[in-house]
Amino acid sequence: MFHPDRFSASDDEEIESMSTTYSSFINNAYHILNDDLERAKYLLENKGFSVLEEDQHLADIDLLQHIMETREEIEFANTQAELDIHKQIAKKEKEDILSKISGYFGLKMYEDIKDQLVKLKYHYRILEAIDQKEREFI
Repeated sequence: MFHPDRFSASDDEEIESMSTTYSSFINNAYHILNDDLERAKYLLENKGFSVLEEDQHLADIDLLQHIMETREEIEFANTQAELDIHKQIAKKEKEDILSKISGYFGLKMYEDIKDQLVKLKYHYRILEAIDQKEREFI
């Protein structure tokens, strides 16, 4: 309905401009709603909290060590089977974090959500590192 190509032949520049603007808003909304991290960030920001800023780092030393060790193991993985194990674990951990975030939203525990979002960001990076390493095996 709002796709810019539908109005590209229009003589009305205002309609064409509005179509492009609305299409951009719709695409951005789709991106946010389709991505767990972005969706949680958006919801938290709508509650007035700033999230995932440069100064927000992982405070849990044990988890940070676990993430660093996992990244190293991924880097030195020699088989797809090794990566599959890491991927399975990372996906489970990601789902656990998402479950906590969902529960915290229901309880309005916004500071706890912020902490979980930092952890989620690191797990996304682990999954990205696995995907990158998998491309080396192709």
